[in-house]
Amino acid sequence: MALRLIIQILALGVGDRMLGIGITTFNRREQIAETVEHVRRFTEAPYRLIVADDGSNDGTVEWLRAEGVPHIAGANRGVAWNKNRALYWLHAVAGCDPIIILEDDTFPLSAGWERDWIEGAARYGHANLAGDWFSFWFKKGTGTPADPFYSRAATAQCSVFSREAMDAVGYMDTRFKRYGFEHAEHSFRLIRAGYGGDDGPDWGTERPAFFLLKSDLRVTHMGDLRDTEGLAANEFAYMEIKEDLTLYRAPWRTSEEETLLRSEVANASVP
Repeated sequence: MALRLIIQILALGVGDRMLGIGITTFNRREQIAETVEHVRRFTEAPYRLIVADDGSNDGTVEWLRAEGVPHIAGANRGVAWNKNRALYWLHAVAGCDPIIILEDDTFPLSAGWERDWIEGAARYGHANLAGDWFSFWFKKGTGTPADPFYSRAATAQCSVFSREAMDAVGYMDTRFKRYGFEHAEHSFRLIRAGYGGDDGPDWGTERPAFFLLKSDLRVTHMGDLRDTEGLAANEFAYMEIKEDLTLYRAPWRTSEEETLLRSEVANASVP
């Protein structure tokens, strides 16, 4: 088993199993510039990059185009749709394995930062960032790929997904609009499918445990641009969606959504 895991880890990032890195952004031109620069400077494994822009009107897309940064863009449709833009391009179009999704306020600070995420994907199929601002939720573990934190809560600034996990569970549910709950619901489905957590934690609660990894990442925008109205709407949607026990979700729910996403992908700016 240990030898098989080592072979899987070494295989990631070579041949046709190249690391994919997606960065989601909305109206943060200066921040996305800093994040892209840090990803390019500190990522050592071969990788494919895509930035997903959710209808920015502050010159973000113009900057991406001018700098030759691969990107996919469209009208503002919320966090779930925008993360699906990046996930779909990296998974279905570029065939990457694994896929790391960063939010635009999160960037690496040291060379080889991606190694633990690649190993985490090989071991568990999915993992999230261990943010020190909610460490009181960590119940056991040390935050390494071999011994991840078991946590009652997760954050969405950085996540990793193996191809196997994506094939099994798919994408974020597009019934979530704007902001809130979309990431947690996606991770809950992954855990139920056997990836990225423990569905039967031993601390007397029915809530599953998320697997979290420590990482040398800086998160720069905690709490700003918080969409309280969107959060309330998505909480209402979550109460309905959590009753849907199907594991796999396509990145669209209707033929109109499929046409829209495929059009955005077709118009992606990828050198």
